[in-house]
Amino acid sequence: MVFPDNLENVLDRYWFDVSYYEVVDNLFGDQKPAWFYVIAPQVWEDEENNVKSPDYFYRGGLFVVAREITKGRFQVYILENGWSFQHGASSLFEISDFNKNGVTEIALDIGYHSGTMCGGNLKVF
Repeated sequence: MVFPDNLENVLDRYWFDVSYYEVVDNLFGDQKPAWFYVIAPQVWEDEENNVKSPDYFYRGGLFVVAREITKGRFQVYILENGWSFQHGASSLFEISDFNKNGVTEIALDIGYHSGTMCGGNLKVF
């Protein structure tokens, strides 16, 4: 069984790393915590400028959220597969209650670049 606190230990066996995580209150409107993660291959860890920082993930990552549905049982939601093996640049824009309805939202900036061209998408979950 994998709990949010030991996810990084399990991923380590498969050459993945938790690049960033944050406990998010009331993400699902149920007054319970959820866990937001950015997961990336360990091979990228040496290339990151700010390891464990929410500001910038050089090659993106897998953005997921886990929530406890019953005692000791968790459900995982994939928010975005933002992995880019060549020209990615993604970040956590912000975690807050944007529309002031009492439920927290997660905003991601999923970006890409190539030469003089760049672009991206702001996605709110």
